[in-house]
Amino acid sequence: MKRARIPVRLIGTIVGAMATFVAIMSAIGTQASCASSYDPNKTTAIVAPDYEIYKNYLDDFLDRRCGTLDCHGAPGRAYRMFGSKGLRLPTGTLFDVALVSGVQPTTEAEKRANYEGIIALEPEEMSRVIARNGENPLTLEFLRKPLGTETGQPAPGTRAIGERHKGGQVLDESDPGYRCIVAWLQYPVKLLPLDGAIPRDTGTPDTGAAPVDAGVTGDGSVSLGSPDLDKYCTQLPAYR
Repeated sequence: MKRARIPVRLIGTIVGAMATFVAIMSAIGTQASCASSYDPNKTTAIVAPDYEIYKNYLDDFLDRRCGTLDCHGAPGRAYRMFGSKGLRLPTGTLFDVALVSGVQPTTEAEKRANYEGIIALEPEEMSRVIARNGENPLTLEFLRKPLGTETGQPAPGTRAIGERHKGGQVLDESDPGYRCIVAWLQYPVKLLPLDGAIPRDTGTPDTGAAPVDAGVTGDGSVSLGSPDLDKYCTQLPAYR
């Protein structure tokens, strides 16, 4: 009895299929061994700029410049602002009925949401900038975009090359508002001892000295603990 002969081409097809199968199963096994289970309690530590400075100086300035209903005070924005000039933050209570744009002042919860919204735009990049004492802050889209124009062409005197901003240029690098934002990002902050937190130099970039707490100076004026913060941020309440 003669044994059936398998055509050479068929043998090649079978061998190729087996090799493909082995490769697929190997890849699946590798992914399964590397996968970790979902931990609903896991958190990621973010190195964030000082909230009190933002709340007391920058939030009102940004609300005036960017928070109207036709700008970032609209629900469809990636950077969305809540406040007296635009969108109000729902609280889930009867108070929401009376909370009207242009009537009540910005609430503490709205200021906190705005602060967290800035960080949430680029949390990893924000952590890097703050961990480096605010070095090269223009890596943040939050700071580059307001320097941009509707066409994406750089505005005169800015470094925001190629950035397009639908609302046009709303800041330039000589603005007290821009300088206050930069000083805020450079202000030394102390980290809580959270696992995974990025180390931060809590001294000033130039001297390494311990940061000076904000307070009242000898002449009765308020110091924010940084010359640039004192110079630019304290101008913002009257600056439009």
